[in-house]
Amino acid sequence: MIPKGAPVRGLLGGVKRSVEMIRNRGNWSFFHGTGYFTLVDVYSTGTVDITNGTGSVVGTSTVWTSAMVGRKMRIAGGPDYKVATFTDTTHITITPNFAEATADDDTYEIYQDTFSLESDCDRVLGQFYDVTNGRCLDISAAIRGQELMNATAYAQTYVDTVYQFGRDSSNVPQITFWPPPRSAALFRYLYYRRPTAVSTP
Repeated sequence: MIPKGAPVRGLLGGVKRSVEMIRNRGNWSFFHGTGYFTLVDVYSTGTVDITNGTGSVVGTSTVWTSAMVGRKMRIAGGPDYKVATFTDTTHITITPNFAEATADDDTYEIYQDTFSLESDCDRVLGQFYDVTNGRCLDISAAIRGQELMNATAYAQTYVDTVYQFGRDSSNVPQITFWPPPRSAALFRYLYYRRPTAVSTP
């Protein structure tokens, strides 16, 4: 039992630093975790209309869903936009506003290339394993990340590269695939857990 009046804040801070030091000096198996996530199919059913300078997209023969909010959208092979809101199966909005020439009955694709990892993931160890297709993908440095994100020749069957993209608003690591996935697949990965935070009074 800690004596009354003892410097608890300093004690807990020391424990926290000690745990972090031990964790960083070894590859401790009890800090290992296994995570999963699922890639989604590219959606391109129907055609779209959108006016230059606006964000409202009207679909013909589309069956859009609320799950598409946050994914990326390309219209007629142009640059990426983000699906901002879902109204119904034929009406969504994108951000930023459409900067290309007005689209009339044009083709499009909605896809997702960035995924959040487990909430307690500190870093990924080794490889991502494509359970569906039986393939291992190495993690590459994000040196060419911006170049890859801006590229347009992305229609490949399998993703070739996984690289660290950053962290989301909850400080959870995110990864991005290149080229963007075109088919649903289950992925498994091994990661190093963050230790449970020690609260100080």
